[in-house]
Amino acid sequence: ASKMFSGQGSVVVGYRWITFGGENACKQCAALKGREYYLNPGPGQASTLDMPHPPLHPNCGCKLMEIIDVARAGGRQGELEGERDLEAADGQPGEEDGEEDDPGIRPYMRGLVVRDSFFGGLWRKNAILKGPIYRKYGGLEWTAGKDVSDGNDNTNNYSPAEDDMDEIFKQHDLCYKSKKENKFTEEIACDLKLVDGLKNLPEDPVQWRSETKMTPRELQDAINYRSWALWHFGGKTSKYFYDLRDCHEWGYCMEGAKGERQ
Repeated sequence: ASKMFSGQGSVVVGYRWITFGGENACKQCAALKGREYYLNPGPGQASTLDMPHPPLHPNCGCKLMEIIDVARAGGRQGELEGERDLEAADGQPGEEDGEEDDPGIRPYMRGLVVRDSFFGGLWRKNAILKGPIYRKYGGLEWTAGKDVSDGNDNTNNYSPAEDDMDEIFKQHDLCYKSKKENKFTEEIACDLKLVDGLKNLPEDPVQWRSETKMTPRELQDAINYRSWALWHFGGKTSKYFYDLRDCHEWGYCMEGAKGERQ
């Protein structure tokens, strides 16, 4: 598991195994259906140290879903798709972690984000399920330093990215915006370019081009966010190709496996 989602103060407390294939799932994967693993297991709970990682075999489309600490995230029990308030998890920022003293929180982010007390990454308030953000362009429905989750992305001013990784996410946003025909497969193509770009970045963010010298906290933010993005988009693209193979070989076509959303 990535550091981003582990440890005291994180809103993710574990992972649940999601089995692919329904009644057609293999015995090995079917036996893991719904099984939960915890970062800090209590009595009778399994540990993430013993957690298997998909894929278990060729054509395995299973995945791990994060278990959110709803109380810590400030959400309500049973609110599956609603927004979570991350600020409720950590309380008001202390003097050391205040927005004014945190160089990672840019002026355009003020009032919109809060820092996770363990990971150190930035999360949008009231939008915990959308994941963390990075600089101007890293994050779901976050582009040009703006939240575009209302579906009305009228952004025309794609200002310069703040470092090399931010530039990769900027190009990813522009790629998404240029989708025309088979939108789902075009989206996967954009994701593949993103993964390649992230893999080709130097491991040490000090070697990246950056508008300003990164502080130790910002360097760790960059390392952790890159790891998370590779995990997230790598899993998304891998699942697509597993689904595509199953669709052509077995006729078991998941949504999008034929090349576009049904």
